[in-house]
Amino acid sequence: MCALPCARAGKAISVFELSEAARLRGMTALGVVRADGRCELAPALAARSGGEVVLQEGDMVAVLA
Repeated sequence: MCALPCARAGKAISVFELSEAARLRGMTALGVVRADGRCELAPALAARSGGEVVLQEGDMVAVLA
């Protein structure tokens, strides 16, 4: 799991921005693990309207490092 500076709680961010932020750190973003334990993979997040995701307190970005 990883904390990316572009991912602030309550702020909408596109899946593409999230992926790019991970890539700039030599990682691959796989998706988001919600605070309640639900996992959402990047392709499913991108398929949402506008491809944006809003991270909440306790959510984590799952990456392959």
